[in-house]
Amino acid sequence: MDLSKDKLVASVSRAKAELDSVLEHLARIHAFDPRGTRLVAHGLNNLMTVMLGTIDLLTFEIGGTVNAQATEFLRTLSTTTERAKALVGELFNSSTMSRPDYDFEFVDLNRIIVFAVDYYSRVAKQKGVEINYAEAQSTREVWADRIGLAVILDNLLSNAVKYTMAGKKVEISLREEEDSYLCSVCDQGPGLSEEDQSQLFQPGVRLSAVPTAGEPSTGYGLAVTKKVVDDMRGQVWCDTEYGHGACFRFRLPRNPPWK
Repeated sequence: MDLSKDKLVASVSRAKAELDSVLEHLARIHAFDPRGTRLVAHGLNNLMTVMLGTIDLLTFEIGGTVNAQATEFLRTLSTTTERAKALVGELFNSSTMSRPDYDFEFVDLNRIIVFAVDYYSRVAKQKGVEINYAEAQSTREVWADRIGLAVILDNLLSNAVKYTMAGKKVEISLREEEDSYLCSVCDQGPGLSEEDQSQLFQPGVRLSAVPTAGEPSTGYGLAVTKKVVDDMRGQVWCDTEYGHGACFRFRLPRNPPWK
């Protein structure tokens, strides 16, 4: 991989041009337009996901070389990007606490899960955590908002990886029911105490469990997850026993309400 100074400068210039474009777009959005803020936050989240993936690739490419300084730079960049991603998550969370405008359509839930697993498997691997999901061989469509689904899976998988110790697993399943699909995200973390269970899905509440690698936690992820699931006529809950992990499950309808 050619990491010449000229190419790095060109990459930074392109990134700056894209940032200028985003800032120009932000300037045209009404200050009180929650949908606009929501979409921009989602776009920034995707950009940071790409950045983290690229950092992983670069780290892999230079792995084993004598360039310890470059490795340390990449580690710092990765940590900083993760923190920025968490802040963007807070922006998304705060913008969705008011009722957003949803774009309902038939969405393949299986495909959204696969995308989420693909990203978080890389994150989990760095912690020595394994994510298992038996991908469905056909579509599993629900009547939902595509961005909302991505937010649900992002929050639940992020939490599962955060609270699972090295050498343990995160298990995901998708089950067809009569008029809905049930998705379960189960970790092998510390589980939730009775006090924590009583405060689940409340905005701004940080539970007593501590992320196993010092990852950031905003206290809003589960509250936003519940709101989005509720808005899409679904249900979300947690089956847990203290000391034995937690299974977060959500159910979404397969068809619009008029069918």
